Amino acid sequence: MIHGDDEPRYVGESNGKAVYVIAAPGGHLEALADMRDIEAAHTLSAVVRAVLEGEPTVEELAAFVPLLSDALDRVVVVAARGFE
Repeated sequence: MIHGDDEPRYVGESNGKAVYVIAAPGGHLEALADMRDIEAAHTLSAVVRAVLEGEPTVEELAAFVPLLSDALDRVVVVAARGFE
C-alpha cells in the first residue's frame, strides 16, 4: 500500500542488493529509513568537512551541492515529522 506521494526509501543492503521500502507513517520501517537518512547526512557532512580542510577547487565544491541539498531535504523531513 503506497501512502500518498511516498517514494521508496533506502534502508540498507541484503545479500549485496540494495533494499528500499515504502513505509507506513509511524512504523518501524519508517524509523529505520529515517535513521539511514540521518546516518548518510552525517557521513556526507564528515566528507565535506575533510574536503574543506584542504584547498578544494570550485569544481570539487560544486560536486557536493546536489548531494548536500538532497541530504538536507531528507533530514528536514525527518525533523519536521517530530513536530507533527
